[in-house]
Amino acid sequence: MSRLAVLYHPIFLEHQPGSGHPESPRRLQSIMETLQNKGFWNKAAPLEPVAATQEQIALVHNPEYIAYVYSKRGLDHALLDGGDTVLSASSVDAAKFAAGASIQAVNLVFEQEYDKVFAAVRPPGHHAER
Repeated sequence: MSRLAVLYHPIFLEHQPGSGHPESPRRLQSIMETLQNKGFWNKAAPLEPVAATQEQIALVHNPEYIAYVYSKRGLDHALLDGGDTVLSASSVDAAKFAAGASIQAVNLVFEQEYDKVFAAVRPPGHHAER
């Protein structure tokens, strides 16, 4: 039997882009409920991820972009990119944990601690730039 880990942190539910936004905490709540209801918790090791470090983030994003994102930290209903990327007070911290979980997932498989790792994270990183 393969070894499965699930990375999850409660801060992921604190990213609140507002009612009516398709990227809702309810999506992740539904995923977690399904994992529990279908018996995956009996087969998986639930792990709490750590936040990505400043150094890890700087490997992917330039310093100006990092400073720009951090300038929005703690703000409610701030727009990050002028589009539909809405931030809440906890979004930047949640994003750090989401990035950290992604890094941790790769490391857990690469180091052969687990055969499979599911990182149940939000906010999603598909709007990340620079």
